[in-house]
Formats: sequence, C-alpha cells, structure tokens
Amino acid sequence: RRSRLALGGGTLVLAAASAILMACLYHPGYDPTRVYEGTDTRACGLLIGAAVAMVWPTRRPSVGGVSADWRVPDAVRWLLDGAGVAGLAVIGLLVWRTNQYSDFMFQGGLVVLSVATAATVAAVVTPGSLLGRALGSRPLRWVGVRSYGIYLWHYPVIVLTTAVGAAGSPVSAGRAVAVVAGTVAAAALSWRVIEEPIRRGARLRWVTQDRAADGGAVAGGGVAGGGRRAGWPRW
Repeated sequence: RRSRLALGGGTLVLAAASAILMACLYHPGYDPTRVYEGTDTRACGLLIGAAVAMVWPTRRPSVGGVSADWRVPDAVRWLLDGAGVAGLAVIGLLVWRTNQYSDFMFQGGLVVLSVATAATVAAVVTPGSLLGRALGSRPLRWVGVRSYGIYLWHYPVIVLTTAVGAAGSPVSAGRAVAVVAGTVAAAALSWRVIEEPIRRGARLRWVTQDRAADGGAVAGGGVAGGGRRAGWPRW
C-alpha cells in the first residue's frame, strides 16, 4: 500500500512538472503545435491517469491468486459518484466554452480536464458505482467500444466535407448532424471490417496461412528439385 502511494505521488510530481513546462513554453499568439504535440508537455494527463490507477485499484488479489472486487464503503462510493458527476460537468463545460486556440487550455485547462477525467474514471470503475451503471448502459457501451475509431475518423470526415475556403466559417445544424452521422458510420464500419477481425486474430491467421503456403511452396520446390537432381546424368 505504501509503495503504491509513494509511486503515485512520484508520478503526480512528474505530471506537475509536465504541466509547468507546458505553461512556460506556451506563448499566446504563437503556433502551439510544439506545446500541444510534445510528449514532455502532454504527459501530464497520462501521468495523472497512471497515478489514479496506482492508488485506486478496483480489484485486489485474494486467496489462491484469484481477484475479487474491492468492497468500498457506501460513503466513499457516494463521494466518488459525486466527484464523477462533477468531473463530467467540468468536461462538458470545457468542451462547450473552449477550443484548440484557448489560452486557458495551455495554462492549466488541460490539467483541469485531466483531473476531471480521472475523477470520472475513478468513480466509474468502482464496484457498485451508480455512475458506472449509468455510463455502462448498452448504447453508451456501443459508442465506447468504437470511440477510438470515432476519434480517428472525425477529422478526415470534417476536412473532406468542408468546401474550399470555408474553413472556420459557421457550421449549420444540418451539416453538424451529417458530419457526426458520417463519422459514427465510418467508425462502425471500420470496427466491424478492420478492428474486430484483427482483435480476434484475423491478422495472425493471415500470417499463419501465408507462412504455411510459403512453406508448402518451398517444400514442394525442394521435392521437385530433388527429383530433377536424382534424374540428372552423372558425369
């Protein structure tokens, strides 16, 4: 327990250093690409999540090496649910009121977002959490499974559906709905055709079949070659 707390504390120190570096390197009015895409300046969020995982395990080893749910007191669980709901509210507020050009996001806003996300995740993964049950509904789980694909597809869809010279112009409600629908459809298709087959070992089967075919071809060639050599005249 103490080692986990010490490790988590050290991780938070590194997260603080990353956040401070981001704030120091960011200069309003200049291109923020270095700050936004730098591993050292963006590690804060990952490190905060790692610290939460270290100090708040949701399962513990039991006799025989079998894991069992960690029973959390009702008061703590209610407190975590409250923190999770507050975290969701903060995330929604930041999505609503900020954008990629907001100075606040580079001067502490991303830290606030990371802490809010960590609070939400800590609440959701706690056994018996009401917030976890709410966010674990079937429609939300469907979206969650495909969320990475949605993240990957949204930008290409936006770019490909934006008229030349119209970047930065106001977006109509109809176009926004169409872009969201197209993004979700592309993510769902890629999940079914690419992600899920690979997750179930399709690529491994392809590689195995290719190697087997190559091996058969080599073996067949060797047998055929051996036969020809056997029939060659001896000089």
